[in-house]
Amino acid sequence: DKPIEKTKSGFIIKEQWKSVPPTGTVVAIGPAVTLVKEGDRVLFERYGSVILKEEDMRLCKESHILATLDEED
Repeated sequence: DKPIEKTKSGFIIKEQWKSVPPTGTVVAIGPAVTLVKEGDRVLFERYGSVILKEEDMRLCKESHILATLDEED
């Protein structure tokens, strides 16, 4: 996901305090994955993934996924 620029209550976050949230959408899975599917929005461990800079994606193990999120989360 993109960095958060404004809180839900409307506060604007200064540039140095912005961080990329540890959430994203699953775009591909391996053959042994059973807990998530492509298209799921997930919360994952912030330091439990590898950043693929060329594609602006993260690669992580299924065990590093903490939760699946609803659409409004």
